[in-house]
Amino acid sequence: MSSSFSLPELCSYIAGERIPCLSPLNLSDESKDGFVSNANTGEALQQRKSASLDEAERALACAKECFETGAWMDLGTEGRAAAMERIALELEPQVALMAWCDAVTTGVSINLTSKMCGLVPLLFRMSAKYILDGNMDKKEEGDSMELYRDNNPIISMRRFRKSFFQFH
Repeated sequence: MSSSFSLPELCSYIAGERIPCLSPLNLSDESKDGFVSNANTGEALQQRKSASLDEAERALACAKECFETGAWMDLGTEGRAAAMERIALELEPQVALMAWCDAVTTGVSINLTSKMCGLVPLLFRMSAKYILDGNMDKKEEGDSMELYRDNNPIISMRRFRKSFFQFH
């Protein structure tokens, strides 16, 4: 598969900041070589990396703060839907790159990955419509969930509706 694309730099977005992933991915499977490879040729394309545990905890803390301060809810229905639409608009020009990255690293045909990746902006638009239709205006209490690090809870959440969580 020839293309002018290359894999983008691995990064995290935390609190509006783009942070390069610098931590080599800790692989438990010794047969892995630590690289993302072209599934068709075996060529190493990029070293596998991940966010650090501290970065993951910072991302969780930012999400908790956003929830607790009401920043997302304070946008109102129209503001939240507009945010989802902006994400869709930013993703649309990236669909071909996403499809190429998926195809080259998995071996799945570009025809199929193009169709699947083409759905991504549509899902954000569907989420915007879901919000505008008032489906996120009510809270229905559900199960609790805790996230742990080294057997210690780092964050507790109570689920509302099917998959929306409230930190507590």
